Amino acid sequence: MFISNLAFTSEHKDAMEVAKIAILLGSLISGIIGALYLFLLNQRVALKK
Repeated sequence: MFISNLAFTSEHKDAMEVAKIAILLGSLISGIIGALYLFLLNQRVALKK
């Protein structure tokens, strides 16, 4: 909510910066979650052997 309000009140360039930061954070978080998931999956496979 805060990010969208900030984007609308500031200039277009600032809005783009905010959007870029939000996208970067989102991809970073999903990347970390994906890496953790793969790591845990590998651990489970290793335990089965």
